[in-house]
Amino acid sequence: MSYGQGTVNTSTSTAAYAMYTNTAVGLNFGGPGTGGVSGKTGPLSSGQIYYYQLLIQAYTGGGVVDNPNAANGWVTAQFASSPSITNSAAPVYGAVAGPGGAAGAPVANWGAPTGAAASQGGTEMYFMLVGWSSSLGSSWTTVYNDIVNNTWTGVNYVGWSAVGYDFAGGGPNNVPAVSLFGGTGLTAGVQMFETPIPEPSTMVLAGLGGLSLLLFRRRK
Repeated sequence: MSYGQGTVNTSTSTAAYAMYTNTAVGLNFGGPGTGGVSGKTGPLSSGQIYYYQLLIQAYTGGGVVDNPNAANGWVTAQFASSPSITNSAAPVYGAVAGPGGAAGAPVANWGAPTGAAASQGGTEMYFMLVGWSSSLGSSWTTVYNDIVNNTWTGVNYVGWSAVGYDFAGGGPNNVPAVSLFGGTGLTAGVQMFETPIPEPSTMVLAGLGGLSLLLFRRRK
């Protein structure tokens, strides 16, 4: 039986796990996913803000779909505050800062180990990280709905990592927080691609539809 909530380190400033944006429209949004201009995300002092959401599901040893749709089994990892992972305040491009820093923070539904090592009595989980630009706001619920329905307004950046898996730290023996990055975890950061801009004709039709509905309501 797992012991409480395990602790996970979601912060990194290591170049191998840097976060990037790319001006190409992503494959997941109907674009080429290549050919754009790619660069590391800036620190908070640059005026750029990016948010990240950790998603988890129970480890089975089998295959898992690297798409954040809840239909694929992914659930939102709950920290004490949300969103709790952003680009770093430190002057390091591509870095991310999560709750608790390197010490990590407890995550609901990710059992802590009961022994002296993370793998002893804890819960092993699959995980992935979704990132987006602050132009979409800070609400994961809003971003999730946009991803699932592929509905976007303006130019934004969205992307997600490959899937990693590991145990968490914490427990009665205060096992150090397990990092999301390296080992069996994430082998690279998040590459965020541009979201598609609605065709002008689509936006006009949407506007006309809204106007028609308003006129219909007034006539009634």
